[in-house]
Amino acid sequence: MILEWCELSTQSVIEGETFALATFADMADMAQAIASAMERVKEYAMKEAAAYDENKFTFAGRTFTKVPARQMVKYDHVPQWKQLADRRKRIEQLSLQAAKTFGVTIVDDETGEVIEAAQITYTKPSISVK
Repeated sequence: MILEWCELSTQSVIEGETFALATFADMADMAQAIASAMERVKEYAMKEAAAYDENKFTFAGRTFTKVPARQMVKYDHVPQWKQLADRRKRIEQLSLQAAKTFGVTIVDDETGEVIEAAQITYTKPSISVK
């Protein structure tokens, strides 16, 4: 089974018996294939889940949760929202500039306000495979 293969492959990499890059690439291919298959099966699973009255139910020892449709709201066509979004974008750019030019005061030309420096953080390095 897939879970057993994953465990054995991981252990093989840890013990130095297998190249990590090759195993990582194989696992990425499997993850993509599984995600694609799950998407194709999801519609049928949702039909089966509809038979349960509760939003949370157990089947075959696994707990499933039905998630209702979410309301989506778009504001980008509202002029006032667009103006504020544009202002936010300008302030973000100025704030980033203030963070990158340590010791230099950045002033918003439109308002005369001093712009506070953004806080910059970094993620952990990673690897991807295509």
